[in-house]
Amino acid sequence: MDKRDMREMPLIKEPKLSGYFAAERKLTFGIIVYGILTNLLIIWIPSIQGQLIDLVLAGEKERNLAAGLLLFLGLVAMVQFFRFFKRYYVQV
Repeated sequence: MDKRDMREMPLIKEPKLSGYFAAERKLTFGIIVYGILTNLLIIWIPSIQGQLIDLVLAGEKERNLAAGLLLFLGLVAMVQFFRFFKRYYVQV
């Protein structure tokens, strides 16, 4: 290959990361949404746990404790659900 041949060859552009995100909008949107929901719930769960401990120490009725416990377990289950899908979408 001489210099003339190299000048005639078109330059190959490397793909940009922004081009990937633009092409995979649904996937990118899913990753962002599940990531934000996971992070918000992870921040909120210790507060709910503290409120549940306060209910136990205050000697509240079993009905209030059960409602607080169900809320706490539901939030923990949601975090695990969101973490699963966030990791799944990142690997796709």
